[in-house]
Amino acid sequence: MTDVPQIRCRSYGELIEGLRRRKDALQMSFPVLDEKAGLCAGHADKILTGVRGFGSTTFFALLDGLGLSLVLVEDPAKMAALGEIARRDSVKVHPNNRIGKQQIERVRPVVMRALAESGGRARALVLTGKQRSEIARKAAKTRWSREAA
Repeated sequence: MTDVPQIRCRSYGELIEGLRRRKDALQMSFPVLDEKAGLCAGHADKILTGVRGFGSTTFFALLDGLGLSLVLVEDPAKMAALGEIARRDSVKVHPNNRIGKQQIERVRPVVMRALAESGGRARALVLTGKQRSEIARKAAKTRWSREAA
């Protein structure tokens, strides 16, 4: 590697501070950084001032906009804190049965649709032809009255 100044980050806060220092060292304004990184107007400002967090896509866009690359370096102090690392097959791994709110929000419409369909099929099995016809007639009448309004 060349004699390029490095930014060492051990926490999210240090990462944000390092990106902010790099932006300041380049004397780059937030609108210019947004443009160089391909972000929406004002997004870099929100991230680097701590108003918003960012994901991997935005992180790498910011690195590109600041002319940076990511290098992973082993930290001896952290390795010492880990202690003896057991082999993967000798450790009992407990499944994490929790899922996040975003996953629930994404899956909810699919689950609800499947429940509605299965409920409708179950109901149709116990109805007579005349009852199904009556239900369909009422639904059509309601739909037509809404379209006329």
